[in-house]
Amino acid sequence: MFKRIVKCQQGVCTESVYFRYNSSNEDNFGQAKIFWDTLTAQQKKNLELNIVESLKDAAPFLQVSERTT
Repeated sequence: MFKRIVKCQQGVCTESVYFRYNSSNEDNFGQAKIFWDTLTAQQKKNLELNIVESLKDAAPFLQVSERTT
């Protein structure tokens, strides 16, 4: 699948063709699982906290929160 893009700047137009890479047949989680399995409990906790810290400023509609009442 490809998409043609035409960009114009100051009256000069250029056309480019972009190809989309299809990763549907790849294992996108295997390497992450292998890495996770090598971590100690403390390293897993540190990684979790780092991820949460990085995502706390994400747009609200991207944040998912489980709340108990």
